[in-house]
Amino acid sequence: FERYVDHDLKVGNIRILFREMGLKDWTPERVLKEVRHQKGRVPDGIVSVRDFLVVIEFENVLKAKSRYKEFFDTYGRNADYFFVIVIVFEGIKEWLLEMDYNPAQVWFVEYDKLIDRREKALLENKHESFEFERLLK
Repeated sequence: FERYVDHDLKVGNIRILFREMGLKDWTPERVLKEVRHQKGRVPDGIVSVRDFLVVIEFENVLKAKSRYKEFFDTYGRNADYFFVIVIVFEGIKEWLLEMDYNPAQVWFVEYDKLIDRREKALLENKHESFEFERLLK
């Protein structure tokens, strides 16, 4: 139970932070399931960034590789989504960076660094990195 409460509170923090950075068009997981009737693995949110859809997934607990493979196959190789941003804790990020995903589309950022550095937080994958603010311009 605590894990889910912590997850939901942190997703709320991310949504508030995104709103403060001008990313106000956020569709939460609940709406994706109930209103859009998305089935299977549903992300924590989808946000519109300059008219492009960006999948947001927050991971506070390491899960099986098969779960991440399914997620990357569903969203990280999907032309409907411009980017997939996975927000993680440091220990999880290093493990995920080495997985098989589309590095042109899937990016990782550490939760604590995103909250602290905001627009200056680094989005990274196994090939490169850039500051979050580049998405906002």
